[in-house]
This record gives sequence, C-alpha cells and structure tokens, in this order.
Amino acid sequence: MKNSTSKWKVQRYSLVVIGIILVGFLTSATMATASAETTATVTPTVETSKVGDSFLLSYQSHISGIGWQSDKHEGELSGTEGGARRLEAIQIKRTDNLPIGDIVYRTHVQDYGWMNWVSNGKVSGTEGEAKRLEAIEIKLTDDLAQKYDIYYRVHAQNVGWLDWAKNGESSGTAGYGYRLEAIEIRLVEKDGIAPGPTVSPFVKYPTIIYQTHVQNIGWQNEVRDGASSGTTGKALRLEGIKIQLSDLPYAGSISYSTHIQNIGWQAEVSDGLLSGTSGQSLRLEAIKIKLNGEMSQKFDVYYRVHAQMFGWTGWAKNGEPSGTAKYGYRLEGIQIKILPKSSGAPGKTTGAFMENPKITLNVPFVSQLTPTYAPMGCEGASLLMGLQYKGYTNVSLKTFLDNMPKNSNNPFEAFASSPYKIVDGVYQSIFTKALASYGKIYSGKVADATGFSTVQLKAEIKQGNPVVVYVTNNFATPVWGIYYMGNAGYVRTVDNMHVMTLIGYDEQTGDYLVNDPNSYAKSQYWVTKEKFEKAYNALNYAVVVR
Repeated sequence: MKNSTSKWKVQRYSLVVIGIILVGFLTSATMATASAETTATVTPTVETSKVGDSFLLSYQSHISGIGWQSDKHEGELSGTEGGARRLEAIQIKRTDNLPIGDIVYRTHVQDYGWMNWVSNGKVSGTEGEAKRLEAIEIKLTDDLAQKYDIYYRVHAQNVGWLDWAKNGESSGTAGYGYRLEAIEIRLVEKDGIAPGPTVSPFVKYPTIIYQTHVQNIGWQNEVRDGASSGTTGKALRLEGIKIQLSDLPYAGSISYSTHIQNIGWQAEVSDGLLSGTSGQSLRLEAIKIKLNGEMSQKFDVYYRVHAQMFGWTGWAKNGEPSGTAKYGYRLEGIQIKILPKSSGAPGKTTGAFMENPKITLNVPFVSQLTPTYAPMGCEGASLLMGLQYKGYTNVSLKTFLDNMPKNSNNPFEAFASSPYKIVDGVYQSIFTKALASYGKIYSGKVADATGFSTVQLKAEIKQGNPVVVYVTNNFATPVWGIYYMGNAGYVRTVDNMHVMTLIGYDEQTGDYLVNDPNSYAKSQYWVTKEKFEKAYNALNYAVVVR
C-alpha cells in the first residue's frame, strides 16, 4: 500500500505541474495575442495623426545656376536665401497613405503669367529658359482638403519672406518683376493654427487711376498705369485732373497740385479730388504729384506732360514740377506711372519742367507825349504805369501830373518847375523821396527804393512789383553836371537823366525789360545788362510799387 500511495502522489504532483505549465502557457499565449491585437489597432491611429511628419509631402525646386535641389519635406526651405538665385520650377508630391485627394499647384512665370494647374510631382514652371517664378498657388482636393489645410510662404526678391498663404491663395508678388527665391510648405490639421502670420502673403502691384477735364470735351474716361489722358495735336487745354490709387500693397495715399492760369499753384489735394478748375476756361500749366506714407518708401511716382510748344516733357517724380512756368503755355496731356523704389525712370528725365527765364509784368504803357504832351513828365508817367498795373488808380496822366506837388527848383521836395515845358537853368525832375511820398496818396505800398541794387530790383520784379528807375536817355553813358537846387544848394547829378518803368528781366542773359514813356507809341524794349546797370548804378534811384 505504501508504494501504491507514493506512486499516486507522484502522478498527482505531475498532473499539477503539467496543469500549471498549461495554465502558464495559455496565459502567455493569451497575453501575447492581446498584445498583438493592441498593437494592430493603435499603431495606424498614432501614425496617421502625425500631421507634419516628413513622409506626408515633399517638394523640390529648380534653381538658376544649380538645377534641381534634393527633396525637401514638411516645413523645410527649398531654394536659397541671399544668393540672388531665382526659382524656375517646382514639384510637389504626396504619399499613398494620405486620404483620397491630390495636391495641385500652379506658378506665375516671367513673360508667361499663370501656368496650368498640375498635381502630384509634375513640374510647374520652366527648365532651360532662364525665367523666374514670381508667385505660386497650392491647394488640396477631395478628402485631403476636408482633413488638412496646406500652408506655404515664399521668399521674394527685394521683399524677403512673405506671410503664409493657404488653400489656393496667391503667394509672391505681381507686377514687380521680382523673382521667387525660396519656399516652405506645411500641412496643418483642418482649421488648425497657422504656422505664422497670414496678413500679407501676396504683394500686388498698386494701380494708379486718373482722368482729366479737357477744353470742349469735359471729363474723359479714366485711364491707368502710364496711359495717356488728354489730347495731343488738337490744341486743347487740360483744365482739371483727378488721381487715385487702388490695390495698395502698403498704407499710404497720393496727393497732387496743379499750377493754374491766373491763379498759380493750388493747395494739394488727395485721392481722387479735383485739382484745377471746371467751367472756368483756365488752363493747367504744370503739375506736382507725390506718394505719402509707406507707399512713398516702397515706390516712386513718375509723370510727364504734353505741353504746348514743347510736346512730351521728360519724366518728373515724387513731387517735382512737370510742365512750364511763365510762358502761358497749356498742358494738353499727361501720363503717370508707379515704379518700385529706385528702379529707375521709364524714360529721359531731362526737360521735365521748363521755366521761362524771362520774368515780365504786363504793365500798361503810358506815354508822356500823347494825348498829354509832357516832355519833362517821365517821372509821373512812369509812376502812373506802376499804379495802374496794381489797380490803385485809373486817372489820366494830365490829372496825375496836375496834382503832383511842384516848386521852382528843388526836385528833392517836389517837381521842379513844370512837366509840360522845358525851362532853362532848372533841373526839371522830382527825386525819389518826393515821388514816393506823392505815390502814397494812391497807395501806401509805394516805397522809396533809393540805393537798391540790381539784385533787389529783380527780386521786386519777381514778386510782381514794377519799379520806377532813374537811368539815362537811350541808356547812354552818364554825363555829370552841377545844378542849383534851391534849399539843397548846388548838387552834382546826372545831366542826361531819364526815368522809366522796369517791368522784367531775363535770368539767362541778364537783360532788362522797360516801358519807356518818352514815345508817341508804345515803347517797350529789352536793354542789355551792361547798358542798364551802367545807367542805373550812376544814381541808384528807384521807387517801387508793391
């Protein structure tokens, strides 16, 4: 019995061990199976959620002087920075484990414009033609577009990195002729956070729009970007203009001012407001145009005009005058362009503004010989011309001379003797202090200008003020004599003195324009610089009418 019992115990023990082994085996198998199942269900979920992993998309660009770069992945830079190398073509690829859909894209190519859409690794752009990419658009389709946003940004010549565009928006520049130099592309879960700023992914070229009011025509249609507004060859004046900007890539505005017949330079106006006149039959003679704000830092505005007698002028820019001054010539047409800062003028810039070197005043002529005969009345006739020009009086020469103060022989205090006849032994004149004092009866703006240099005389003319000048007969060499002048005693003065009205000068030649009253007919003529200044500088006597 003892041996049988032991045998059973051994067998029972063996069964227990076998059972434990079987349980352990089954438990291990079960755990392994469970582990395998867990791995099979979790791993795909984790991997497909990794938006932005490099295996989701790749892209490569063709670069001037280099050719095709190697593939770049999620967010990596393709192209160059600081190398002044243009992108010429691009390929963008996807992988099969993405949702159903395509990556489609197109590029804007130099001279060609927007190319056709391509997808999934096909080339957009050119090879071997040395043409730059200027902009790009990329988008997704189908389920891919439902699950992801595709973002991209470019590095553009003269601009640098632009902001991020997405889902088919344009990225780059338009109208500048700037090359793309590099690109980055990223996928982001739908409606996720953008990889960076998105305000300015695409810089459009600004448009300038303008229209003119033309004599006998009225307002013409708007034109833009360098087109001609107005007329040529029809002798029709521009009378008004409106200028405005659109598609501004930067903050700013445009302002302009015109020089108008009988008015001069108007105050600046901006952004489509009228400069000039309408219905007043007044010609525009010149114009100034400028940009303001950030626009002025990024662009130059160029303009040229078609001016009477001159034709098309050279190009002016950024507030410089364009047209003519002091000729009385009309503007007939205009062209305006906006160009990137410091990119150069669209044509020649010489002769943009022509200013008449001859500055003249339209002073009315008064003769001292007819209808009133006053052979010694040149001072009164000359002063009356200035007063009439300024609108201070319209009295006749006879009335003006009759009311002039007189004495027997002292021109420092009044007119010595009579302006109506020649009196021997008397220096028949009225000198500047007494003449100016008489002139003040008509206007307080008459002033004694004795001692004025010729530079000062020209400054008065430039300000529109005629000047009575004491010179010599026919601008001959001064002849000196000594005369008794009453309370003033004996005075040495110019024996062949004559008085006339200075009404203009030529900045180029230095010549002077005078109204000489000692004539039965209008006597207005130019005197050489040498002759005038030699005669005037003998006494430096003058009276100005302001």
